[in-house]
Amino acid sequence: MAYSSEKFIFIDKLDNIPIPESSFVVDIRNKITDQDELYEVYKKTVTFPDYFGENWNAFWDLMASLHWISQKNLIIRHYTSPFLIDNELKIYLEILHDTIAHWEKYDEHKVFVYFPTEFRKKIKELFGS
Repeated sequence: MAYSSEKFIFIDKLDNIPIPESSFVVDIRNKITDQDELYEVYKKTVTFPDYFGENWNAFWDLMASLHWISQKNLIIRHYTSPFLIDNELKIYLEILHDTIAHWEKYDEHKVFVYFPTEFRKKIKELFGS
């Protein structure tokens, strides 16, 4: 799959984003420096099942199914750029990209992922686009 930063939404004032009805919002406000911290943020915000394996494959599976939310929209707002090392950051972004692309094919859920505007360049570099 060709990855593109165009799947993400870049904006400076995340608190001004209108939240549609039937939305589940994940706010990532702190600087995330490793994979474990990222999983912790999601586990505190999201009701992941107990069997969540805390690895990239398990995270991808949960994002692809979204069985853990009843709302139509999943909104993920990154208030700061994740400070993961590049290979972990790329995997995380690819999972988010795949999640958006997957749910574009169906009406059950829609996924919106926001980042600060200054992070666009970094994502383009990682995706080579």
